[in-house]
Amino acid sequence: MLTLDLAPHYSVFRSMLAPQLTQNLGAGFYQTRRQFPRPVYQFALHDDEEDKAAAEALYSFMAYHQGDIPFWYGGSQWGVVSSGHCLVGEGDGIRTQWMLPNRHILPGTLVVLVNGSSLEFPWSLDPEPGLISLFTAPPGSLIRATYTCRYKCCFLVESDVLMNQELFQYQLWKSGGIMLREATP
Repeated sequence: MLTLDLAPHYSVFRSMLAPQLTQNLGAGFYQTRRQFPRPVYQFALHDDEEDKAAAEALYSFMAYHQGDIPFWYGGSQWGVVSSGHCLVGEGDGIRTQWMLPNRHILPGTLVVLVNGSSLEFPWSLDPEPGLISLFTAPPGSLIRATYTCRYKCCFLVESDVLMNQELFQYQLWKSGGIMLREATP
């Protein structure tokens, strides 16, 4: 799979989609629950500098992938979760597994913090789903993490209109931007 890494001059806006499933239980009662264990992210790419060469390169990347071939996106500023502010969960003395807010964690980048200090006892990571497993359940503590991730994305094509280079550049430079959506699990 190819990787899309953008130049720093691109503006990248990330939004979160949290789809829900609703089931009619009868007698006017409904059950609502999450469709996925974590949100699905969507990115709007916008080029403020109107760099024609960069737009042509991105257009050729999109023309190859269109809307159905997934690729890795480095995430720009959203690919690095730093300074220990990412809340993963709350220790209750029983639970030993938590899902990170992101999937596809890069090896060797995860640091687990329990009550603000680096975790001293053994833990493991399943990087694809972003699952942390602690071997000892921490009681009454906040579990936070820092890590680097990447996103498995597809270009979001909302219409059947063929995207030409002029329309692509208009969306990238003037309109709402080119949309990427994280591939759902």
